[in-house]
This record gives sequence, C-alpha cells and structure tokens, in this order.
Amino acid sequence: MTQLVNLYLYQQSADHIQAQVLVSGSSLGSVSMVGVLPFPKDVVAKYQNWRSTYLSLQNIRQDNSRAIVVDSVGEYASLSGDYISTPENCDTKARLFRERLDDWLRDSRFIDIRQLLTQLFSQSLQTKFVICTDNAQLQQLPWVLWELLKSYPAIEVSISGLTFKQRLENRTFPIQMGQVKILAILGDSVGINIQADRQFLEALPAADVEFLPTPERTDLHDRLWEQPRDILFFAGHSSSQGATGKLRINQQDELSLDDIEHALERLARNGLTLAIFNSCDGLGLAKRLAKLPTQVP
Repeated sequence: MTQLVNLYLYQQSADHIQAQVLVSGSSLGSVSMVGVLPFPKDVVAKYQNWRSTYLSLQNIRQDNSRAIVVDSVGEYASLSGDYISTPENCDTKARLFRERLDDWLRDSRFIDIRQLLTQLFSQSLQTKFVICTDNAQLQQLPWVLWELLKSYPAIEVSISGLTFKQRLENRTFPIQMGQVKILAILGDSVGINIQADRQFLEALPAADVEFLPTPERTDLHDRLWEQPRDILFFAGHSSSQGATGKLRINQQDELSLDDIEHALERLARNGLTLAIFNSCDGLGLAKRLAKLPTQVP
C-alpha cells in the first residue's frame, strides 16, 4: 500500500505562505491540515549564496575564475569579474543554508503540519512525498536537506506545480514484449563523470540500450524520430532559463527542448513512459516537459 502526501505551498503575499497537507492512501484515512509560513527570503538568499559559491568553485577547478551573478530566482544570469572560492567556504555556506532552512520549517505556525508529517512518515507504508508550489524560488530549494527527512531515508521528495495533468490512458510497458527500449544520450561531460551512468544502464537486465555519446544535432534528431522508446535518458550538462531548459549535447552545441518538442511529443504518443535527466539545473527542463500535450513523467 502506498500513501501520497502532498504539501501545498501557496504564496498569498510577499511575506506570507499558506501551507496545506493533503493525504490519500494512508492508514489514517483521508487527511487535510492547513498552516502558515513566512516567505523565506533569508533561506532563498542563503541558498543563492551557497549556489554561487559552489559554481564559482567549479569554475576555478576548470581554470576559469569568474564570478557567478545570480538573478532573483537563483538562476545564474551572467559571469563576470574574478572570484576566489574554496571547498571550506562552500561547506560553510551549505551549513548556513541548512540551518536557516530548518529554522524556517520549525515556525510555530507550521508545527501542527510538521507533527502530522512525522506521524505519516513513521507508518510502515511506502510514501510518496510531493511539495506542490508555483513559486520558482521554493521549487529550487534542495528540500532533500530538510532535517525532518533525515529520519526517513526511504522517503524521497518530489517537486510539482500546483496544477498538473495526469495520464489517464493505460500504458503498455514495455512497448513491445521483451526488452525495455532505452535511448541514452551522453552529452557534454567536461568536469563531471558520467561513466557510472553508462555502466549502470549497461548492467540493466532485459534492457535494449542505444547509447548516443556527444551526438551532433542532426544525429540526435534522427534517433528521436526513428522508433518508439520506453525510456529517454540524458546525462551531462544542462541549464535552465525560466520555464525552459537546454541540454549541452556536446562541447559545442546546446539543444533546447523547444528544438525537439515535436520529436518528444511523438515519442510520448508512441509509448514513452519515462524521461530521466541526470543533469544539473534541470528545473526548466521539467517545466518544459510538463507543457507537452501528452504528459511524460
């Protein structure tokens, strides 16, 4: 039995968030509870500071000492100037963020929801925990670091908008009897190691995996249109710009989801069950996928 725990965060004003928990499939029955949180301006600032420091550290490791300038929702808007960062400085910024995140979620007006979540998570049930909000700054926060979740390592947190469409039609998985068909795009991996991704996919039982290492645009387009797939996988660098995202498919080329929208829609209509993007800064990718007429989980 699986229980679904949704935590809705509605921004009512610049300083006020209404929080609501809706639960289904629980041994407690259907549950609903409402609370209040202040808008976490300091938490967002601490996160942006940590992220900026980390990205600057990565640049220095690649002999590219440039500072990251973040915009209002934590996206990096430009690179400029010289910046010196250290792993110790990055760790300090991470600790300050975690402390402020936990302080925010201990607010007295949120305590009843916190206690309810503890009660729900303590049950011997498989639990899906989803944080639902349309606020880009709240969506970007690494909720997995919330200290409440550390006591429940089996529970993974997901992010969703306040509105979403659910696939209602039955899907056959895999599309054809036999092996699961996977198209694995291995993009630009400068500064990161994606060999573990490849090794994991190669070891999957009953899987027919086609690898596309650092493909050219035309080659990727051809493969996307070629045949139905059960799973689309990407590993490498990516970036978000607001409600869309880009994949760096090789060291020279970036590909936006807008560029391959029709191919993705065709894959979805023909049975694509799951799209996995193991890449950084992928919130824009998820938002763009959610806009496809045929939903892709």
